Amino acid sequence: MIVTDSDHSGNAREATFHVFRDAVPPDVWVSAPAQVTTNTIIPLTWGGQDSASGLARYDVDLQVDAGVWQRVLMHTQATAHTFTDLPGERYTFRVTA
Repeated sequence: MIVTDSDHSGNAREATFHVFRDAVPPDVWVSAPAQVTTNTIIPLTWGGQDSASGLARYDVDLQVDAGVWQRVLMHTQATAHTFTDLPGERYTFRVTA
C-alpha cells in the first residue's frame, strides 16, 4: 500500500508499507493426567506455537459429563492450571490459542 501526503503548498511525500495476513492457525497441545484417575486434583498444562505472528493468549474450555462446554479461563497467557473440586465424573478439556 502506498500513502501519499501533501501540504497546501503542493509538497508531497509517499510512504509504502506492507500488510501481512496470518491465515494459518497455531499449533496447540494439551497435557492432562492419565485417562482414569481417582484424584480430585487435575493438573492441566498446554502450549502452542505460531511461526508467523506468535501466540497472544489462550482460552481453556471444560466439558463435564458430556454436557455443555464452559469457558473456564479466558484470554490467559498462563500455560498451566490445577482444577480442584470439579463436579461430575468425566472431564474433557480443550484449548484455543
